[in-house]
Amino acid sequence: MYELDPYSQDVYFIIDYYLAGNIIQTGENPISDCGPQCGQYYDFVISGNRNLYPETHLLTPSNQEAFLFNTAAINTAALTAVYREVYNALTSGAYGAPTVQAKYDLFITNGNAIYYKPGCRSSDTAHKFFLHTTPIDRNRLPDERKEYGFDNLDFSFIWRGAKFDGNCIAITPLPDYPIASIRTGQYLSGIGQEIWSAAISLKNPSEYNAAATAITAGDYGDPAARGNFDVYLTETELIYYKNPCNAGDTATRFFLHFIPKNKSDLPPDRNRAGFDNHDFSFTERGIVTGKRCIAITPLPDYPVARIKTGQYISGEGRLWAVEFAGGK
Repeated sequence: MYELDPYSQDVYFIIDYYLAGNIIQTGENPISDCGPQCGQYYDFVISGNRNLYPETHLLTPSNQEAFLFNTAAINTAALTAVYREVYNALTSGAYGAPTVQAKYDLFITNGNAIYYKPGCRSSDTAHKFFLHTTPIDRNRLPDERKEYGFDNLDFSFIWRGAKFDGNCIAITPLPDYPIASIRTGQYLSGIGQEIWSAAISLKNPSEYNAAATAITAGDYGDPAARGNFDVYLTETELIYYKNPCNAGDTATRFFLHFIPKNKSDLPPDRNRAGFDNHDFSFTERGIVTGKRCIAITPLPDYPVARIKTGQYISGEGRLWAVEFAGGK
C-alpha cells in the first residue's frame, strides 16, 4: 500500500484512487472507512509532466482554508511507477489482445479496466467516460443501483489517466463482485450524447452451452412459460432459450419482475411498486451459439411467488409477456 502524507495540515485526506488492486490513502483512514458523510473526496490527477495535482473539491466544505493541500509534499514516484509498469506491459504485448477494441483499446485484467489509446489527442481525453458494470447477481449492487441493474462507475481522464510518449492510458478498478457484462465509452456531459461505446460480455460460454444441452435433452422438463423465448425455471436461475433466433430477437430489452412471497423482502425503493425490477438486455445476460439464443439470469435470494417477464420497446410497450409461479 502506498502512503501519501499531508504536508502541513493535521487532517486525513481520503483519496479516491485505486491502482493495481491497492488502496492509495493518506493518514490512517482507507477510503472504505469513509462513507457519504465525508462529502466530496480529493481526486488526484496524474498529468503528462508526472506531477500530481488535486482538484478543487475539498473533503468537507466547512472550512476551505483549513483543508488547503500542498502538492509539493506528495511523493508521486509510486504512482508514476505503477502507470509506467502498466504502460510498458501494454506496449510489450504482455496483456495480449485487448478485451475489446474501440476508440480506446480496453483490457480487463487483475481487477482493473485499463484503457489504452496510442497517439491520443486532447479531444480523446476531454470527455467523460461512462463505465457500467452488470453483476451476475444483482443483489451485489449497492441499494441505490438495484433498480437500474448496473453499477455506474463513470470517470474523467484527469482522475484516472496518464500520458506517456504521446499515448494515453487510464486505469480504473472494477467491483469485487462477479461481472456478467460491461458497457463503456465516452459521452458529452450535459446532454448525455454518446461519442463511442462498447459492450463486453464476461460470461463463460461453457455455462450457456451446458444449459442448451440440458434443454435439448429434456433435463429441465417443459418450460415454465412460452413466449418469444421459452423460459425455464431452475432452483437458482431463469434460462431464456430460442432456437432458431435472429438479430431482432435480441435487440430489445427484457423486463423481469419478481413478486416476493413476503413483501418485506423487497428493497425499500420497490415497496410501493410491489415487485422487484430486474430488467436486462441480451448483451448483459445472453450469448448466441450457432442459431441458438440463450440468456441466463439469477433468481433473487428471497422466496418468489410470481414472475412476470417478456420484452419491450421503451416508450412503445411490450412485445410479448408471460407470467408464472416463482417456485417449483
